[in-house]
Amino acid sequence: MSSINSISALLFWCLAITPAFARLSYPKPRQAASDLTPIMFSEPLLEPNIIATFDNGIWIENLAARSTDGNFVGTVLSKPQVYLISYDSKFDPVIVAEFPEYTACLGIVELGLDVFYAVIGNFSTKTFTSTQGSYSIWEINLNGLELEHDSEGHWSDWKRGTQAQLKKVADLPDAGLANGLTVLNPTLGILLVADSINGIVWSVNVRTGDVASAIKDATMAPQPDLSGGLPLGINGLVASNGYLYYDNTNTVTFYRSPINSTTGAATGPAELLIDQEFANIFPDDFTLDFAGNAWLACEYGHVAFFDSVTNGEKHNITAVAGNSTGLPHGLTSAKFGITSLDLERGSLYVSTNGDPFSYGSDEPAKGQLVRYDTAVLGYY
Repeated sequence: MSSINSISALLFWCLAITPAFARLSYPKPRQAASDLTPIMFSEPLLEPNIIATFDNGIWIENLAARSTDGNFVGTVLSKPQVYLISYDSKFDPVIVAEFPEYTACLGIVELGLDVFYAVIGNFSTKTFTSTQGSYSIWEINLNGLELEHDSEGHWSDWKRGTQAQLKKVADLPDAGLANGLTVLNPTLGILLVADSINGIVWSVNVRTGDVASAIKDATMAPQPDLSGGLPLGINGLVASNGYLYYDNTNTVTFYRSPINSTTGAATGPAELLIDQEFANIFPDDFTLDFAGNAWLACEYGHVAFFDSVTNGEKHNITAVAGNSTGLPHGLTSAKFGITSLDLERGSLYVSTNGDPFSYGSDEPAKGQLVRYDTAVLGYY
């Protein structure tokens, strides 16, 4: 693999494909460019495979792979809905859950066979404002849920008498913007929730409903002056092998912190692994692979690869997907597929919002599910 080490080139590339972000001012430098994490381009850049395209105004925010069949459960930020999405386009996306008393669905994880937990609350994609205290964690049980065929043999709708079982498990009364979600302790049923506005990680016990502040750290705090006034601190997070990995959208940084596997509390200082600073990355959610690499979905339409973050060393950023044609726009989350074919291809599935500033317009954007086959890069 050959690469080009050029921060300025990537900044030009990202600005060229994101006219919707003209409404944001670009970040103010905090340090010399020579101190920043280098950015490179992979060759080839991965080609997007469009798996599903949603109706106008559907912002797909987060994904979880369904262990029973390899399909994906996706949350919608622009509406209080959760979809089941076919990984191979076998059926059109279908709604599995709706929450009419709320406006948005955010982070989601599977904990137990076909049992999912999601962040539900009030966030507006038209004004980009969050209602503090509106967030809660809900259980979405898909056991027994089956699709049926229509007269032409296509998968169409749920079999009569089968539906998802929904249950609120905890309120988050002090959360400013409950966002990313990760499983900390599956035995005890403990999740960690990123609060992007307050710069806090909340722990939630889905068995008891107990909620506590696990970590409040300056590295998690938003700095909206760096991103045109949009307060987004800690965003995506993954608990793995005694560490919490997380990004900060405003500061364009990536950290890991040693944590207690029961409470989620930090047991040592946070380690800075990636520092890019400029909004040419604008990280959202991410995933870790089996080799300890991080794959980030970025608002500017590309996937960023962080090499071997689990060893605690600082590495380069490699842009592995995205192109100047401008599609797909607004990548929001990334998860690897779990079917045999997905494993062979190294298939990374990415959700999109279509275009992050089109949701208040007359013709709002259409979110998508996109597949990138990473095995061709030869990283492992």
